[in-house]
Amino acid sequence: MKNAIIDKSVDLLKKEGLKFSVDDLSAQLGISKKTVYKYFPDKESLAYAVYEKYYDEACEKVAYVAGNSNDVVFDLLGLYSDSKTMTTAEIFNKYALNRSVSVFAMRREKELWNLICLYLSDCDDALKIIVDGALEKALSEGADLGKVIRRLESLW
Repeated sequence: MKNAIIDKSVDLLKKEGLKFSVDDLSAQLGISKKTVYKYFPDKESLAYAVYEKYYDEACEKVAYVAGNSNDVVFDLLGLYSDSKTMTTAEIFNKYALNRSVSVFAMRREKELWNLICLYLSDCDDALKIIVDGALEKALSEGADLGKVIRRLESLW
């Protein structure tokens, strides 16, 4: 049940940011709020668990993609792009809880980027700024991420 709660939380986080409620989460899972709080004493512990699981899995995917993809740069940038959906400015709002979770999530996102860079040549801070800017702009404007990633590929 704990993993189901985390997985559904990832879905809700991508759709609603940290504004989603435990009421919404429990209703979508068909469980009581009490069941959620059995596994996570508060929303902050749930948020940390969500980001921990998400980034652990994303980091595992990097090595798999690097060793098995016919389109490595595109697929690695796709993984990174998906991670950007987890850290958009809209995800976090004004509450202190969200600032602490944001710092944690951004640290994990940077770890993911550094791992991806092990498989890509000429990966430096300037390139990260370009990639981050393009992805953030694409996400905020609802652009086709596949097309944006194809354009970014040319940087390698």
